[in-house]
Amino acid sequence: MSLKQGETAQAKFLYEAMLRGLVVATPFNTVGYDYIIESNRTFNRLQIKSVSYQQKLKNSDNKTYRLIIGKGSKTKVKYTKDDVDIIGCYIIPEDVWYFIPIEAISTIYVSLYPHRELDKRANDNCGKYEKYKNEWKIFAPVV
Repeated sequence: MSLKQGETAQAKFLYEAMLRGLVVATPFNTVGYDYIIESNRTFNRLQIKSVSYQQKLKNSDNKTYRLIIGKGSKTKVKYTKDDVDIIGCYIIPEDVWYFIPIEAISTIYVSLYPHRELDKRANDNCGKYEKYKNEWKIFAPVV
């Protein structure tokens, strides 16, 4: 992901969040996440990731959008709950967001399938994160 692509995804998130009335703050210094989202006196640290192309899966005709959910420039280290609360994944060609709690991510790679009709309740690997597709409600906890 290029710096320009990342900044564009961050700007897109700000625009969409403001349309939904979310309170968004940007950390003043480098802290390892992009935004703080406040809702009902709850604060969530959000890291934005984006992808602009599909990858073909091994031994399959299926394609996926694959993101690395890690930090570091050369050797990536998976984010943990100590780093961030939610990963926001923006799929540029599909204009789709996924908001995935960090504890739901078990590996450094996340594969997303917004271009396919999948059962959001599926437990198979192919649909693991589909329940987080356009899940803006993650920022509005019930009080």
